[in-house]
Amino acid sequence: MPVCTDNVVIPSMVNKPIVSATACANTLNPQTGAGLTILSPTLLHIGTCPCIPTINYGGPCTPNTWTQKANLGGVARYGAVGFSIGTKGYIGTGWGGANMQDFWEWDMCTNAWTQKANFGGSGRWAAVGFSIGTKGYIGVGGTYLQDFWEWDQTSNSWSQKTNFGGTARFNGIGFSIGTKGYIGTGQDAIGSNRLDFWEWNQTSNVWTQMANFGGAARYGAVGFSIGTKGYIGTGGNASVTFQDFWEWDQTSNVWTQMANFGGTTRQGAVGFSIGTKGYIGTGVNSTGSTHYQDFWKWDQTSNVWTQMANFGGAARELGIGFSIGTRGYIGTGFPSSQDFWEYCQ
Repeated sequence: MPVCTDNVVIPSMVNKPIVSATACANTLNPQTGAGLTILSPTLLHIGTCPCIPTINYGGPCTPNTWTQKANLGGVARYGAVGFSIGTKGYIGTGWGGANMQDFWEWDMCTNAWTQKANFGGSGRWAAVGFSIGTKGYIGVGGTYLQDFWEWDQTSNSWSQKTNFGGTARFNGIGFSIGTKGYIGTGQDAIGSNRLDFWEWNQTSNVWTQMANFGGAARYGAVGFSIGTKGYIGTGGNASVTFQDFWEWDQTSNVWTQMANFGGTTRQGAVGFSIGTKGYIGTGVNSTGSTHYQDFWKWDQTSNVWTQMANFGGAARELGIGFSIGTRGYIGTGFPSSQDFWEYCQ
């Protein structure tokens, strides 16, 4: 029987199978990456499929495991921004010995970083980022900024949009739902922790204040979306860190408290979603003396937290997180880091 990496001769050219790279990816075993590829009119290859990001997300993986990928280009940093557009990942800005302005793209098929056009605003750290369609967005950040910028994936160019509708701030949260972007919480220039929450309309380029976040004012929280719901949890306020976790309904503009985050209270954690599951991990305690490496999954249907395999890199805070398809990613962070890791759901 043919095994992985064998070539199989097809005796007749009549009714020969046509197996494209896409079809190969559709036949693969997700654990081994094996599939079928046409090498010639009479020769099939059984083995690893070509990378088709929208189908096999860069190749095989073992569920609930971490794999280290290529280090971020540029310099080690913390407080950067990360998001994904389609099958590409992006990291930019942050503190790397100075307020950084560089912006990088990661290709999951080649596992390579490519530097793109520098962020259009001034260098900064603890900004907010998210994507809508083929556009990426970065705004606010340290030290206490209010500007908001759009990056076009097609033209690799930045354009300034309407300033964020709330006060200038850093260390807030951001995510998108459909064609709307959201920014909230954080700390402003007079040291006040915020609980306001704002919606940006991509079509009209207008900010609208929504219902205040349901929990206490805070900075260093985690934010992500699942479907038409937004989520904010953890974070800090002076000498206190939080464990609460809240759901916002885009239709009703109402916040509802969900089950507390399964790990200990923390700030500076990382979060993202894959399908109907939310993930939170890493972070630091209220005094900054203990960094965390644990990683937790939240099920939207059951409202239950489950501890998963610890993050593959060192414990840290102020890293970045995003997802592409069925894979999650965490990288950079404090102490200053440049490593980048993939999680297989």
